Amino acid sequence: MTPHSPTNKTRILLPLAALAVVATGWLSLLQTSMTASNDPSPDAAGLVGPLMDDSGEFVVAWHTWGVTHPPAYPFLSLVANILTRVYGLFTPNGVATASMVSFTFGVLALIIMARPIWKLDPRGFATAAAILLPAFGQLTWLYSSVAEAYSMALLLTFGALMLALETGNNPHPNKAMALGLIFGLAVGHHRTLLAMLPALAIAAWPARKLGWRVWAGAAAFAALSLGVYFYLPVVKALGSPWVYGRSPLTLDGFLDALAAREYGGQIIPPTAPTAIAEALVGRIMFLARETSWGGLVIGAFGLGVGLSRAETRRAAATLAAIVGCYLLAPVSQFLLIGTHLLIMVASLALAAAWGLGLAAAPTRRPVLVGSIGLALAGGITATTFYFNRSQVAVYTQDKLGERITEAMKSISEKNPTVVEMWGPRYFTLAYGRLVSKELASIDLVDGRGELSNIPSGAEVMYAVQDVLYLYPPQLWSTKMGTPAFIESAGDGIVAIRREPRLSEASAGSASTDIAVDSAQAWIDPGGDVRVTIEWRCVRPTSVDYRVFVQITDQPGINRAEDIIAQGDRFAPVYGFYPTSGWQRSQLVRDDYRIPLSGGRNPTLAVIGLYTIGADGAFNNYLSASIPIAPYRPPP
Repeated sequence: MTPHSPTNKTRILLPLAALAVVATGWLSLLQTSMTASNDPSPDAAGLVGPLMDDSGEFVVAWHTWGVTHPPAYPFLSLVANILTRVYGLFTPNGVATASMVSFTFGVLALIIMARPIWKLDPRGFATAAAILLPAFGQLTWLYSSVAEAYSMALLLTFGALMLALETGNNPHPNKAMALGLIFGLAVGHHRTLLAMLPALAIAAWPARKLGWRVWAGAAAFAALSLGVYFYLPVVKALGSPWVYGRSPLTLDGFLDALAAREYGGQIIPPTAPTAIAEALVGRIMFLARETSWGGLVIGAFGLGVGLSRAETRRAAATLAAIVGCYLLAPVSQFLLIGTHLLIMVASLALAAAWGLGLAAAPTRRPVLVGSIGLALAGGITATTFYFNRSQVAVYTQDKLGERITEAMKSISEKNPTVVEMWGPRYFTLAYGRLVSKELASIDLVDGRGELSNIPSGAEVMYAVQDVLYLYPPQLWSTKMGTPAFIESAGDGIVAIRREPRLSEASAGSASTDIAVDSAQAWIDPGGDVRVTIEWRCVRPTSVDYRVFVQITDQPGINRAEDIIAQGDRFAPVYGFYPTSGWQRSQLVRDDYRIPLSGGRNPTLAVIGLYTIGADGAFNNYLSASIPIAPYRPPP
């Protein structure tokens, strides 16, 4: 072949085209704003949805030289903090720069995974197929589009495997030392990668002749790689504002991260035969869900072809061992499935196996076979893209974080105390405080430990409404040592007060116990109807009234068909503040966001209070009509 022959051109152009397809797809859903929605939980079969509960933590840590949850990921944090600053030269969006870090590692992981195939592939078909096949699996796609630990883990894993194959092909002490260093970084990054040791041993097996001293040196380099953990006490000593758990300046805090103590109870594997069988089925199902059944089948076929050829047998055996290490890893199902990593590693290994089988297949018509193999991979890729895009978008394009930030910005208090549980919403608030500076003035308090950290002197505290599901008003009253007076403070935000807001207006001739002091309704930029009501307690009542908010495009509501959307609640303030607990003259703000559908143009909001009788009849107690204004900034 000459350097400019068509074969050489396709050998380069086809893999580059595949990488371009992957990069375009990943970038199309790159996370650029903080997400704040809750995550799914594992089910009994071990089929758990993607987790986004740590992504926001990484975003904040990668801009603050921070320390994250165990195993603390010091190498990742060190590299990511450098890269976010490099990407920050091109965009001020801190979420986008953090997501680009994962994107970069994901692309590099695919390149390194495909490199051994490219060496055997004179036309590029097999390499391109291997790159495309795993790229739009739900986990691989998601974690290459958001700030997370997994794409670096894939890079380190396949970097170690490539080095192991190179060391086995051309044994040299320097390669063995490099292998020890990379594998040490990989295991230090994510402990589950220790399961890859049998696959590395197969890949590097011919290099055993280097002797025990060389391999002892490689093990020493692996141990020395843990020196990166000194990043933790250094950044803490230098004043990083983001440190998870106990201080790494203490021995216990340092060992919490190094030993990943938090996960100790999750290591125990299933031992009963039925539990082992159930775990194995669950692992196969999740792998098929990630790579598709088609990808699983052609990956297994590629393994068979690779194992049948002498020149690819060791590489194929290495890839088979990776899949086997995932299926048979001696850890609990919750840890293996819940951390996701080995699923993605096995998915990339099957993709590499398909590429290896294509490159090694004996055929007199290599272009035709390569084209068919690439077309099969492309078809599976298109299918996984189609079926996974909407689910990935649910996580990466979630706008709840933006809504929470905007609502918090609308609080007029100079330095508001904000209490939030550790998790996606906390990370959104921390990002606004520490990174984007949109919420630089808030005093952010971690509400874990049943509100044990709330300040004793704060007259008003604010929280996202969901905090009240975990910690109801009664608990706030207990912790504050005084009755807690609750009201809305914006879209999805509650204010918890030590003293109620009181109206200066007299009861006058009001005939109801609860009155509407003021109310506004408008359409926000996203097309939802926003309603803000200021209730006034004319006189205390023992009745717990329910709230109705009905939207119509008619002059009034006279029949059910007139209602185009509604947002009823069984109590004001997101359902948490029954009217029977209100004081005379107390003012209570109440906010509603009502999504619209059906294409009708809303013009009127009808709000009010009602009760349900013993016979199930609805009894309207109070009603008021509010014209819906066009978009205006929220109050």
